[in-house]
Amino acid sequence: MSSRLLVVENVSRSFVSAAETVHAVREVNLTARAGEFVCVTGASGSGKSTLVNLITGLDTADSGRILVEQADLGLLDERRRTRLRLDTIGVVFQDHNLIEEFTALENVALPLEARKLDPSEARKQLGRVGMADLAHRRPRNLSGGQRQRVGIARALVGGRRVLVADEPTGALDSRGSRELFELIRSLCDDGVLAIVCSHDPMCREVADTVYEMADGRLRSMVPA
Repeated sequence: MSSRLLVVENVSRSFVSAAETVHAVREVNLTARAGEFVCVTGASGSGKSTLVNLITGLDTADSGRILVEQADLGLLDERRRTRLRLDTIGVVFQDHNLIEEFTALENVALPLEARKLDPSEARKQLGRVGMADLAHRRPRNLSGGQRQRVGIARALVGGRRVLVADEPTGALDSRGSRELFELIRSLCDDGVLAIVCSHDPMCREVADTVYEMADGRLRSMVPA
């Protein structure tokens, strides 16, 4: 059986202000393995983005624990969480966050340069997402779907095995959305673990496991 890459155990996160306490994530449990496509659906404000930030180490839980490749995020300082993202977890958001002055190839090569790895792998990753022929284009000369493909290549370059995406098709039309989800599905079939938070019903169609998030709580659903 494939190895568990992600374990979320009884994780909660609240945000306290003078006016109120918002329970963004409440006692969430989730386990996912290599090669699995996990879709997390739910309305805006349900807690999906907070869960993404916790899984990727951009935020820390108030209680519970999160293990990524057996590393307990709660025991890591900020420097080691940053290193974990560089080595293991790639993140893709609705806004591709590519550097406009760089080509697609240069954007994908950035994590390799940060890790002092051979930058030639960047071209291979672009080929993996169907972007090899557009490697020298800058983001402004790419479509929305193409920019997201470059973002996925950058997220996985260097052997990272976990892809976390927050509304990756939010700015795409239906055709672009389907193509992107099918790409992520193919990457999972190749051994990547993908955790995708999305409103898009097409996400459920290609996922192995579907969860719905509401009021910070996560419940398992039957895939469409």
